[in-house]
Order: sequence, then structure tokens, then C-alpha cells
Amino acid sequence: TLFPYTTLFRSSNVGLARNLCFAFELSAKAEYTWIIGDDDIVLGGALVQLLSAIRENPNIDFLFLNTMSYDITNIDEIVKSLEMNNFVPKLELGKPKSQLHFDFKCELSDLFNPQIDEVFMGSLMCYVWRSELVKNIIADEDLSFDFSKPKSCYPHTYNFLHCLKPSSPSLHLSYLATANFWHGGADWGDEGCDLVVTQGLGIILYEAIRLGYVDEDNEASYFAHYMAIASPSYKRFLESPGDGFQDRLVD
Repeated sequence: TLFPYTTLFRSSNVGLARNLCFAFELSAKAEYTWIIGDDDIVLGGALVQLLSAIRENPNIDFLFLNTMSYDITNIDEIVKSLEMNNFVPKLELGKPKSQLHFDFKCELSDLFNPQIDEVFMGSLMCYVWRSELVKNIIADEDLSFDFSKPKSCYPHTYNFLHCLKPSSPSLHLSYLATANFWHGGADWGDEGCDLVVTQGLGIILYEAIRLGYVDEDNEASYFAHYMAIASPSYKRFLESPGDGFQDRLVD
């Protein structure tokens, strides 16, 4: 068997950010950690591929696992198709996240790349890390249900950037390990998520530059990429009916 035991934890709804940070604190019980959201599907062979990669690369501290994005409007059809096909994805129906269709060793800063993940390490299910190296360093009072709070936008990415080094030995795996349903991976849909894209992604980019994950040669292209995806999201956010999000923007 792959796992000698399983431990189940249940709690009240503490919000996305607090839940993720709690998972970071629990992960000390394992050598490696892989957090998967409740809207993601683990595909056939993913665990075997992951464990094989770890065994073959014992010095790796951080791994990128590819994911397949499908249009959420066809979710019932896609899930049924996956079930009938032993959870092997049909490439013609979706789009892989990483545009680099090969495996390679690299430094962590090389994975901070919009060609690999357009939301800069924001795709939670795409990352596995050595547990002892990445801890939750965000104080509880900095977390909330409010996505306009910076550390509530991308708490996992914030922890990656601050706990690891840009030179940390890493691995990019092109194998499709999960499936997700994010409007084809291009649009998160409602105004709350639009706020995460417009504000949270900008914060992560500034942090990455400050901490040395982005060199001067790439700064301009990364900001151009950020503006290309954030501008339409921000427009949707401003035009949305609103339930107070607009009033909670931070500088």
C-alpha cells in the first residue's frame, strides 16, 4: 500500500487562509507535503509518479506537478469521462497548466514563471515540498475571510517564498497529476476571486522581486503578464454588483 495509515482532522469553517496555514502546521508529520483542494481531482498514476520522482531525486526540496484545466460548464461530462477512463485525462478537452512539456531539475526561482504557472506558484495543487523546510509564518491575526487582506490571498505562496531560498533544488514534472475546473484555467469567475487575482497576485510578484526570485531581466515581462491577466479581472471587479469588496481594497 502507498500509505501505512491515515489521520483525519475536522474543524469548523475557519476560512481558506487559516485552513491552509493549519495544513502547513500539520505537515511536520510527513517528509513531503501535497495540499489538494476540494475542487481538484487526483488523476491516475499521479501518486506513483510523485513517489518515484522523490525516490529518484532524494535531494529535491520542491516539486511542480502539472494539472489539467477543464471548462467548469462541462464538469459532469468531464468527471464521468475521467471515471470511465481510469482517471486518465483527455487532452483534447482541456489545457495543461505548464507550457513546458518535459521534466527537468532546476532552482525554485525557475518555477516562478508564468509559462509554468500563470499565477506565480498560486495553484496550490501543483506543488509538493519538503515539510520540514516550509512552515506557516503568518500570524493568525493577519488571516481572515477577507480576500482584500494580503496574506489571506495567497498564504501558501507567501510561505513558500519566505521559508525557501530562490536556489532551493526543485523539479518540474510535466505528468498530469490533477484535474481542475477553473473556467478553462483563464478566469476565476466571481468578484471575490477577481479581487484575489488583481491584488493578491500583485503582492506575490512584489514579494518575489524583493526576495530575489525574479531577476531584473524578467521584471518587465512579469509585470506585463500580471497586467494582462489582472486588468480584465479588475474591470469585472469594479463593475460587479458588490457586497463591500470595493470598500475593502488596501493600498
